Amino acid sequence: MSGAADSSSLPPIAPPPPRHSSARANRPSSKQFQRNIPGSPQASIASSDDDVSPESDAMQSDAVASSADTLSASQQEKMQLFTTSPDLELLCRENGLSASQFARNCELVTSLDMFLGFWASMKSAMHFPALKELSIINQPTIYAVELSARNKQIAEATMIKKKMYYNMRIKTIKRDVHSRIRHAEAIRNQAEHHMETSVAALVRQKKEIERFLVEKTEKITEDMLEKLEKKLE
Repeated sequence: MSGAADSSSLPPIAPPPPRHSSARANRPSSKQFQRNIPGSPQASIASSDDDVSPESDAMQSDAVASSADTLSASQQEKMQLFTTSPDLELLCRENGLSASQFARNCELVTSLDMFLGFWASMKSAMHFPALKELSIINQPTIYAVELSARNKQIAEATMIKKKMYYNMRIKTIKRDVHSRIRHAEAIRNQAEHHMETSVAALVRQKKEIERFLVEKTEKITEDMLEKLEKKLE
């Protein structure tokens, strides 16, 4: 055909440029493109792939060093406190705070959660002056103790035995109290009877004495009259 071009007259196709082995090593991996968001504990995490070059490691170490240099003296003291206090480090780590975030933002934290238990000393919470809420979550042992079926059976049997024992003790105490009350009433009745008997004896003796005095007085009067009559004669 007249319109068709001869393939031999076309220029040869140039081959693609060779790929150098250093190009793959110098290209950063996708794991290095993580966002450095303040408040995220995973910021500035280096990639663990084998294709990271020494230059990228050096750049990351320089970035960490420069961020540490930007901290003030008080913030550096807080960083040192973070590294020397295990309780504080644990509390911050469980709440998603890194050392640099604690140094910069510890005065702005208003709420914390304790995931791993209630420490005997709460000194780690005093480094957050604006703290308003301190929650203890995922800690069922604070409110209840989980028991096995065998332990539950033993606990129920012990509770029943204790209940029976204390019911018997209560009945015994009530019986002793009633017996002591009856004994006290008997003693009171005896005392009242003795008192009445003594009063009756005293009244009887008094009457006998009065009668004796009256009889003696009459006898003396009669004797005196007889003596006077004899004298008059």
